[in-house]
Amino acid sequence: MITDDIIFAKLSDTALSPDEERLFEEWYALPENRAHYEMLMRERAAAMAAMTPETVDMQTAWARFEARNRRRPAARRRTMRWSVAAAAAAVIVVGMLLFDRTDAPMETVHPATFRAVLTLSTGEQIMLSDGVETFEDNGARISIESGNALTYSTEDITGAPESFNTVLVPRGGFFRVELSDGTVVWLNSETRLRYPVTFGAAATRTVELTGEAYFAVAKNDAKPFIVRTEDYDIRVTGTEFNVRSYMAENTATTLVSGAVEITCDGRISALQAGQQATLCDGRVAIAAVDTGDYTAWRNGEFSFRLSRLGEIMDELQRWYDLNVVFDDPALREMRFSAWFSRHSDIEEIFGILEKTNRISLTLRGTEVRVKGK
Repeated sequence: MITDDIIFAKLSDTALSPDEERLFEEWYALPENRAHYEMLMRERAAAMAAMTPETVDMQTAWARFEARNRRRPAARRRTMRWSVAAAAAAVIVVGMLLFDRTDAPMETVHPATFRAVLTLSTGEQIMLSDGVETFEDNGARISIESGNALTYSTEDITGAPESFNTVLVPRGGFFRVELSDGTVVWLNSETRLRYPVTFGAAATRTVELTGEAYFAVAKNDAKPFIVRTEDYDIRVTGTEFNVRSYMAENTATTLVSGAVEITCDGRISALQAGQQATLCDGRVAIAAVDTGDYTAWRNGEFSFRLSRLGEIMDELQRWYDLNVVFDDPALREMRFSAWFSRHSDIEEIFGILEKTNRISLTLRGTEVRVKGK
């Protein structure tokens, strides 16, 4: 049976054991529990943002939130309403503000949904939202689970010739793939993953990534798992990590648990849990980070810490399938910290940013125009 400890550990991005993860997924599958969890996410955001930017202490804010919610019966936990305070240093801490917008309603734009395109080794393409249930490719049995996950059989087909599949997730989509070795990969919007149908007799388990993905690698000391990006390779045997490798961005690998090796131009760098490796001027730079900021997307959250407005709008346009236009390029350099659900209406998010009285956002169709005030 699930406990409060498991729920609060999940909210705080603390790693769960396999049994705890299974209990949480079973609990979260029920609509009423999912609604309750999202309410807790909103209250968590409010607790974090209740402190001014000059004195913000994430651990203190989280402790207050957790203590308050443990004391209150679930039926009495209410969504909090709160407002944003402007920082003197022009940094605004914002969160999931549940206010009523008073200005004119904008056109409806929907958050990302489970959708992707699978390209088989034959070149045939399958829309994974079309309701196909099971099929085969070069001896491997492939299943679509509930329209949101692709699973490959673990049957021994080492005698089959090597063949590859590719999953492409467009803007406004996300998906999950379980590879033939049991490795699970969560794919963010605008992401492409190419991988063998089966790893067979190959000495390594090698996949290629463009975009962003979270990997939970099945442990196999005899057959390392390698993620190839445009900038460098990531080598592991069994661990969990996030890779962000979008075009026009420096590739960043954030290690949640275990250890990995980064190979770039023949140089090998070791990465430990809680660290991030980023390509900088042709070399790999390693720094300690709060991994929750970089893996929040997998748990259905946006999490920005002193992020440039340009980065925030890039994320929103991928997730909501938008086209963002800045009237003044300098606006991209404005800094914000923000926490909100990826299930939020775009009107809520735009309202949050506009309440800072520093920018205005105009939506026409799928184009968003950003103006300064």
